[in-house]
Amino acid sequence: MDNIINPAWFYWLNVVDNIRTTAEVVMFIVICTAFVTLLLTWFDDSCLTLQKAKKYLIVIGVILLVAIMIVLFVPSRQAMIEMQVARYATYDNVSLTVDGIKEIADYIVASVKDIVSGG
Repeated sequence: MDNIINPAWFYWLNVVDNIRTTAEVVMFIVICTAFVTLLLTWFDDSCLTLQKAKKYLIVIGVILLVAIMIVLFVPSRQAMIEMQVARYATYDNVSLTVDGIKEIADYIVASVKDIVSGG
């Protein structure tokens, strides 16, 4: 029997969701680290020199940029589900579904008529 949706798809949905969540957490940590670095540079010159702070901020900026790109371009779990549904929502599939629903409704009506007529 052929699956309509490959079961591995659900695994990849979770992987993508985890990647996005991790990137969001990394963004938060990096922003907090940048804030602390700037505070240390401004208020305590002996703790962190301006040259070291620049190096740290460049590294922080690169990490932040990569995390932002991941969040922007890796689709969310919901978007991936919608893409999968759109992949199978063709006019042929919809017409088959409508025909199937009509057949079921006709069968139910006929069964109710048989029950009511004592059949």
